Amino acid sequence: MRKKFFVLITVILLMTPFWGHAYSDSSQQQEKEKSTKTAKEKKKGVIGNVEGRVIKGVQGIVKGSVEGGVLGGVQGGLEGGVKGGIVGGVLGSVEGGVIGGIQASDKDLVSRIPDEDFIEAPMKVIELRVEHLEIHPTETVPLDGGVRIRTGSGFPINYIYRSTDTYLVELELTPIIIEKKGIEIEVKIFQNEKIIKKETVFTRNLESFIVELLENEDGTIKYVDKITPFITIIEPAKKYLWPISHIEMKKAMLLIRKDGGYNIIDQNVSLAAVNTEGHAPFLYFYIKGKGIYVLSFRPFNGAEPTGVLRDNIIKIKHKGDYFEWIARDSILPEGKWLVWVRNNPEYDPAKDMLMQDLTYSVLAKETFMGIASGEFILKRFFR
Repeated sequence: MRKKFFVLITVILLMTPFWGHAYSDSSQQQEKEKSTKTAKEKKKGVIGNVEGRVIKGVQGIVKGSVEGGVLGGVQGGLEGGVKGGIVGGVLGSVEGGVIGGIQASDKDLVSRIPDEDFIEAPMKVIELRVEHLEIHPTETVPLDGGVRIRTGSGFPINYIYRSTDTYLVELELTPIIIEKKGIEIEVKIFQNEKIIKKETVFTRNLESFIVELLENEDGTIKYVDKITPFITIIEPAKKYLWPISHIEMKKAMLLIRKDGGYNIIDQNVSLAAVNTEGHAPFLYFYIKGKGIYVLSFRPFNGAEPTGVLRDNIIKIKHKGDYFEWIARDSILPEGKWLVWVRNNPEYDPAKDMLMQDLTYSVLAKETFMGIASGEFILKRFFR
């Protein structure tokens, strides 16, 4: 029989004090241990030790179990778990510290902040972690598709929740930071491009709330999103201060943004160079009609810090053009580092015999990429 689902419009705020819970006498400690044992045996996840569905007893949901946390599971939760910190547990890190659990990885982070890597001063932003859950009377099942989305205060973000091809809802969340008070989040739910619910939730930093989306015909299974806001500060790129003995880039690709998309300039290029006479290696690329671009992690004559390196990607904004140089592996140790860029639009590789030797018949190519070291080669590009 085909399952039928109904859209729910309930938003539940999980009211949790962030100073945790203190147990000051032996009887309370015994109660805690008993609760822990019961939670492990029942494995009720989101419901914790509370009988009934998620709608019943918000306080029971928040406290979960000692090792369960807000939406259960032995691996953490809003109040941490046995080893998790108050914040570390939010993203399920058993040994996560106050920040560790939230910022466990940026690999799954989607940013809605334009040109975030090019900010020039620290910026306060909000990250919303969205977790999809399927709630049964006796257990909660995490579903795939959760995301972390970064946005600025007052800027909306949208995402789609799909249970099947038929049952699809879209959510729009607009968080606003209210200084010294908390976070106001406007929640809009759409189905078939029509708004079916609009509600404003007031919460606090790291305080989760539940948005109910769908339920089956008899109401025994619910599909919800757990949303946790996290206010953080993103820093601008900085100068890399440590020695650079060599640079190696494997399977590199160079892209240019054009007409809303990207064009490939060059790809599948492997490059390497070592420090020469105290001069750190530098990168360069040539595009016919635009000339030569030289990139360095150190300031040099005539260059401007218009590029940023993060992990394996160098992003460059230069006089209206936007480039991305992508390597297979990280280029420098973890961080967000400034890249100095200088362009010579008059450079002609046909007149540079040394560069023809270095780049293997560049006369036959309209674009090329390279890496080199030494003041002698650098000066040739700007004669």
